[in-house]
Amino acid sequence: MATTDSFALASLSGAEVAGLAALWPKSSTAIALQLVEPMHVLSLRHLPGGGASALSTVMAGHTLPGLPGPGHSCGIEPRLIWRSPNEILLLTQDAAQASALLAELRPAPGALACALDISAGTLVVRLQGGNVEALLSRLVDAHALPRGTDQTSRVRLVDIAAVVWRDAPDHVGLLVDRANVHYLARWLSYAADAI
Repeated sequence: MATTDSFALASLSGAEVAGLAALWPKSSTAIALQLVEPMHVLSLRHLPGGGASALSTVMAGHTLPGLPGPGHSCGIEPRLIWRSPNEILLLTQDAAQASALLAELRPAPGALACALDISAGTLVVRLQGGNVEALLSRLVDAHALPRGTDQTSRVRLVDIAAVVWRDAPDHVGLLVDRANVHYLARWLSYAADAI
């Protein structure tokens, strides 16, 4: 699997960079892999009842689309991903937009909705190519993979938690805990070599 020219190792910390480039799969040119850095990841949480409405109102004020339903995502930049009945993930490379939402949705007593910045602990990876389905089917329960555009799933990728969404039949995004970056790279390499 070849890495794309936009592979952004420079923004990762020194400990993460050490030897990481050597771990990414290079044996297959059928799948392009890209780390998306910097990526601001916000957890938009709301209470049952009026919380979803309060969150929707704030999002509309920032010209964001409505809340995606279960198993779905919407938008590209920013991307909104349904994670649970009371949580939506917002992924954006726009620092100003992330800051504005964090300021407006600051956790406070009595607040029906809030935003938490989880960027430092997460990593976004994009996979694109004709063999994406075959690659992921080696690492994830194939029945759990999102099939249609803008569908999303919470899955166990080998044995780590991941959120997977599909932008197109041959384009998939992954969100994983940053602490698992080397582990993920080794499994992607192993699965790519087997295709």
